[in-house]
Amino acid sequence: APLRGHGTGALPVLFPAVQPPALFRSLGAALSVNHAHDDYAETACDLGLPVLGLLLAAGLLALRSVGGGPLADGLRASLVAAACSMGTNFVLYVPSSAFFVWTFAGFLSPPPRAPRRAGARAVRVAACLLALVVGWGSARRFAALAWYNEGAARLDRGQAAPAVAPLTHAVLLAPLERHAWQHLGRARELRGDLATAVASYQAAERLGPYHPITGLNVGRTARELWRRTKDRAWLDLALGALERVVRINPHQTDARESGGELALEAARPESAALFLGAVPEGFQPSPAWLWLRAKWQARRGEAAEARATMGQGDRLAARVEAQDAEAALRAGKLEEAVARARRTYGNEGEGLGWAVVEGVTVSGEPVDEPRENAEAVTS
Repeated sequence: APLRGHGTGALPVLFPAVQPPALFRSLGAALSVNHAHDDYAETACDLGLPVLGLLLAAGLLALRSVGGGPLADGLRASLVAAACSMGTNFVLYVPSSAFFVWTFAGFLSPPPRAPRRAGARAVRVAACLLALVVGWGSARRFAALAWYNEGAARLDRGQAAPAVAPLTHAVLLAPLERHAWQHLGRARELRGDLATAVASYQAAERLGPYHPITGLNVGRTARELWRRTKDRAWLDLALGALERVVRINPHQTDARESGGELALEAARPESAALFLGAVPEGFQPSPAWLWLRAKWQARRGEAAEARATMGQGDRLAARVEAQDAEAALRAGKLEEAVARARRTYGNEGEGLGWAVVEGVTVSGEPVDEPRENAEAVTS
């Protein structure tokens, strides 16, 4: 969308689909890129090329102003420095730096022409109307924010049913607020109203079509509705939402896992191939995803590949369990550490079990209080 852009804040959710694999290898899949470090490119991505042209025109208009003495020369030099920095950083996306850029540009801009006496009254009336519209919109916005904060707080306290009313008020006052729709969907889902939860999640997805969590929530909730009703419409909705998430962000493990499980359950081989087939370089699978992939490979008659994938999933699960057991041991939760060691016994768990007995972590670092329960761990 070069003319109209993808909307403000679209870069963090669009970038993972085109992120170079080298970044995943060096910095991990948890890498979060919030800005492009290029204000010109990010403005064009968010708001479109016409808005970028207006931005450049405003800057040139300020720089072309004449006179003003040393102070004006200093302001121009500051704007030139900011313009250069915008090519390698996110100047306009930091409120403090953006404030000075626009303030300096305003000081340098030529004064407006005095309106004709006949049109002065019309200008004042238009200004008053604009102020009323902006004031009314701001009041609605603040009221919606208050309702949203109240609903989100109740949801955080586990009060799903009481959270529905304030969140409903929030979306009525601010129907374009994606987070309010998202929280309303979550409250309705926890309350058990899955159909209305899907509708709320879909509203959030329409407002943020490139945000993976919105499509993931639509897919998971519609999947549960399909399992309860066996209505193919819910199945198609769930698979479609999860497929969109994977196409937007091929590294989204949760979407691949949920979609693969549903595709296998519903006997949809085409969808299963999308979720469980080829993955991009740098993809970090979960044990559950590897087990699902092994099941998919077995159904395709690829027995050797399925056994290899299953073994890979078992080893990864053992490593995760070992890390969790080590964390439990560090926290002094011996029973939890022993239980996790038992689950991995015979793999990394055997070494972990003896580490618990000797009172050291897997990495060999000592803990505060050595424990001696060889019988508990190795029995």
